[in-house]
Amino acid sequence: MAKDAITLLDHLGWKKAHVFGHSMGSMIACKLAAMVPDRVLSLALLNATGGGFQCLPKFERRTFSVAYRFLKAKSPEQRAEVDLDTHYSQVKLVLGFVDYLL
Repeated sequence: MAKDAITLLDHLGWKKAHVFGHSMGSMIACKLAAMVPDRVLSLALLNATGGGFQCLPKFERRTFSVAYRFLKAKSPEQRAEVDLDTHYSQVKLVLGFVDYLL
């Protein structure tokens, strides 16, 4: 995927760029920066991991339940609902949103 990003930079005619990556995008952004460091003006990473097996979740009952719900979701809205339920509690969603507004 980092090669795809380099191809996009070339297609757009961008010699250098500021690069931001979130989650898996952080790993891709790191790979991009390692492959073409002279083209990366800055690198910002959010929710990054080092990759590898240590970042894989434990295979617990809940893991399979979430995977099943994702597979069963038929629309982007249903997938978003599963994503929100999986990563955020209702309290966090409400309080986080309030904090964002303040």
